[in-house]
Amino acid sequence: MSSFLDRTLDWLVFPGYDATGYHLRKLSWDKSETDVDLKGRQALVTGANQGIGRATTEGLVQRGAHVHMVCRNREKGTQALKEILSRDWPGTAELHVVDVSNGSALMDFLRRFQAEHEALDILVNNAGVLLDKRQQSADGLEMTFAVNIRAPFLITETLFPLLIRSPDARVIQVSSGGMYLAPINFEDLLWEKRPFDGVMAYAETKRGENLLTRVWAEKWKDTNIKINSMHPGWADTQSVKDSLPIFRAITAPFLRNPEQGADTIVYLACKPDLKASGKFFSDRRERPMDRIRKTVLSDEQIEQYYNTIKEISFDGLIQPV
Repeated sequence: MSSFLDRTLDWLVFPGYDATGYHLRKLSWDKSETDVDLKGRQALVTGANQGIGRATTEGLVQRGAHVHMVCRNREKGTQALKEILSRDWPGTAELHVVDVSNGSALMDFLRRFQAEHEALDILVNNAGVLLDKRQQSADGLEMTFAVNIRAPFLITETLFPLLIRSPDARVIQVSSGGMYLAPINFEDLLWEKRPFDGVMAYAETKRGENLLTRVWAEKWKDTNIKINSMHPGWADTQSVKDSLPIFRAITAPFLRNPEQGADTIVYLACKPDLKASGKFFSDRRERPMDRIRKTVLSDEQIEQYYNTIKEISFDGLIQPV
């Protein structure tokens, strides 16, 4: 596919983000970029029991990785694990039942995980929520922020010592194209002052994930860790069915399946000699992080955002050594 057509699809959104865009772009992809052996590689995927997280887990297990499936619901996680292990795939998986919205519970898990493992090769921060009403986590944070920002922040920061021990670590943040319309509201990150808008709260956190990706990439530029964010396009997942029923009703015939949505995650986890870090991807290509002026932040503002998130995330928690 020509770069002009690729960029045109991206700017048009429809059909660039739906299954049509995926199939058109796929025609020019190099199979060798994902046809790799991940035997011996340790991966951790949050939200791994359904949708894009489940498809990502399966894609990594099919290539030989051992995947740590972090799931909130024990019953659904156990069923997903059973189905994955029943397949004749070279990799393996195990289940960790963790409510990532609960900071103390998440940190307890992360400390145990760090103590029990020597290295981590692939980290996929996939778990996310989109709510129609403002809710609070068990420890008092707005739920969208707790799951979409604090959880990946705690996971990535705490597991850094394991990532640094991998010869070729990959961290992938699962973002969303919706972040293009969302500037960061520094004065009200937790939606305490504004009327709650679930879609905008989700979009703001997805922009925040990209900002954190840029900061980590700069901090780790002299290490073996490559960290990038991506958006999966419009995929037909249970989360979309539950959170955006009208959108799904209109677009259902055109939506990607979870495997198509997860493709770029698998690509970023597998691509040999990946050079990119701190970038935003869709359909295996780098995309701009900003499309409108009001979302653009200076390096100083991005650093301010990181420091604010760090303060909120570790408030009341013991920071990792």
